[in-house]
Amino acid sequence: MGNQYGHTRLRRPRCGPRRYISVRATFGGAIRDWLAESSKNLTTIYVTHAHGDHFFGLKLLLDRFQNAQAFATASNVAAMQEQIKPDFIKSFWEPHFPGQVPSLLVVPQVLEGNTLYLEGEELNVSKIKSTAPV
Repeated sequence: MGNQYGHTRLRRPRCGPRRYISVRATFGGAIRDWLAESSKNLTTIYVTHAHGDHFFGLKLLLDRFQNAQAFATASNVAAMQEQIKPDFIKSFWEPHFPGQVPSLLVVPQVLEGNTLYLEGEELNVSKIKSTAPV
């Protein structure tokens, strides 16, 4: 599922008539606000790779949508655990996003297998080729 840099993707649409799967948990409020205003019920958050700007807003999303669950591949969860260490936040993320990194960070659960479900529809996770470092 993950490759050398951990990038993955979902192969099918992520939005059903009533439910939505987010593939990004940015730390800006746009996704949270859009979801709150829509008629969609956020059930699942799938984080495609371990870049902090893709999962630092995870706790904020989970707090706002308390029935949602968050997932990533095992290799991506391990990389995220490294990314949220205080020394790494201070040396890397804070200089890139000064004053924007939330103080409380969480990582998703490990996705067992490679399938998520949206309103009965199978969504398959697959690895993609990427040259971007984590």
